Amino acid sequence: MKRVAPLLGLICACSFTTATGFNECNTDEECGADRVCLQRYCIRLPPACQRGTGTYSDAHRVAFAALLPLTDSPDGGAIDESEVANLNALELAIDEGNQRDGIKGRPFALFVCNTGDDDATLKAQATFMANTLEVPAVVVSGSAAVISAADVLTPHGSMVISADATSPELIGTYQSSQHLVWRTAPPDTLQAQVVAEQLTLMQQTQPSLAKIGIAYVDTTYGQGLADALQMRLPASFTPKLTPYPRDGDPSGALTTLAAFSPNLTVLVAFPPDVISIVSGAKAHPTLTRLGGNQWFFTDAAKDPAILTPSILSEIDQSYGTAPAQGAGTEFSAFRDRFEAKYMMDPENYGFTSHSYDAMYLLMLGAAYAARDGGDVTGTRMADGFTRLSGGTTEIILSPDNFSLGVSALQMGGTIDVKGSSSDLDLDYDSGCPASSSSPYELWQIRDGGFVTDQIIEPMAN
Repeated sequence: MKRVAPLLGLICACSFTTATGFNECNTDEECGADRVCLQRYCIRLPPACQRGTGTYSDAHRVAFAALLPLTDSPDGGAIDESEVANLNALELAIDEGNQRDGIKGRPFALFVCNTGDDDATLKAQATFMANTLEVPAVVVSGSAAVISAADVLTPHGSMVISADATSPELIGTYQSSQHLVWRTAPPDTLQAQVVAEQLTLMQQTQPSLAKIGIAYVDTTYGQGLADALQMRLPASFTPKLTPYPRDGDPSGALTTLAAFSPNLTVLVAFPPDVISIVSGAKAHPTLTRLGGNQWFFTDAAKDPAILTPSILSEIDQSYGTAPAQGAGTEFSAFRDRFEAKYMMDPENYGFTSHSYDAMYLLMLGAAYAARDGGDVTGTRMADGFTRLSGGTTEIILSPDNFSLGVSALQMGGTIDVKGSSSDLDLDYDSGCPASSSSPYELWQIRDGGFVTDQIIEPMAN
C-alpha cells in the first residue's frame, strides 16, 4: 500500500489548533507529534507540520526539514503521489543513516510540512524552521520553491536543497548563495537539448513533422524549459510557444494551439494540468491524435496520475523525457528497498532517486560539519558539500557505504559520491550535478504504464 495515511495529519491545518499551553520536556519525544521540545518547553509546530521519521528521543539529534506540496492546496485537496514518493525516499535515507548510528552516535530526524503548493505557507514554515528551530538544512520541491525558500533561509545560514528544481535561471541563485543552495537534478538546458535531439530524430522518419507546439505552465519551471527548447530546435521546425496558468483554465491556450495546428505538442505540465489540457484538446480536432497531433511530455508529467482512462487513448505511445532514474550505480538496490518498504515503484515518478540522494548528501554534509565536535550549521554543511566530489575515496550513497563516508568526512577528507540518480559529480560553482554526470531517460507510455526506452547522455551546449 502507498504511504498515504501518515500524511493525513499534514493535510488539515485545523488538527494543529487543539490543546494549548506549554509542557516541560527534555526531548521532542515527550511532546505531541505536532510539537518540538525547545528550551525545555513543548512548542507547537506551524500548521500542517509535524515530526516525521527519525529519532526524537535524543536532544543532540541532527534535524532537517522537508517542506513539500503533499497536497494541491493548504487546506487539503488532492494528494500528490509524486511528492509522497519523494518524501518516502527522504525518509528511507534517514532510516538507513540512523540504523548505522548516524554521525558517530548522533541520530537524524526529519520535520515534515505540507506547503499545499502555497508560497506564503512555504515561507512561513521556512521562517519557523530557520528562526525557531535553527535547522541547518531544508528540502523543498520545485524551482519556484527554491527561490522563495532561499530568500528566507540563506540569510539565517540554513541550506536549501531540491531534488527536482530544474529551471536554468536558478544557476544564478546557486552561484550567489555562498554554497547554501543545491540541487540533485540537472538544469533544463540539458533536457531541452535532449528533447530537441529526439524531435530531430523523429523528423527523419516523419518528414511532415515540422510545426511544434510548446504548451508550458507559466511558472519559473515552464518558462525556463520552453525558452531553452525554442532556442535549441533546428530551423527545420516552426515552434509556437503557448503559456497556460497552473491549475487554471487552459481554454485560451488550447484555442491558440488549435489555430496553429501543430504536428506535435511538447507539453510542459504537472499531472493535473496534463489531464486538463489533453482532455480539453479533444474539443479541437487539430489537437487530437486523429487530427494529426502527437504529444511529447517533460519530466514533471511522469506520474501514474496521468494514466487515467479519460485521456489514455490520446497519450498512449507518447514519449517523454526526465533526468534518468535508473542511471546511478545504486539505483537497482535502492529500487528494491523502496518497493519493499512502500509498495511503490520509484521508477514511475520523476525524481524519487534524486530525493534519496539529496538526503544522503545532507547527512554526509552534516557529518563533515560535526567533525571535532563542531556545530551542525548550514554554513558548515555547505563547506562539507564541497568535499563530496573529486576525492580519491568513492562512496556509493547506500546503507553499506554510509559509515565509511562519515568517517572520511569526520577526518576532514574529501570523497567522491555516486548516487542512485547519477554519478552526482557536484559542481561547486553551480550547485548541481555537472552535465557530464547527468543522463536523461526517454520514456514512453505503453501498455498502461511507463517504459524506459533509452538512457541518453547529453552534451552541454
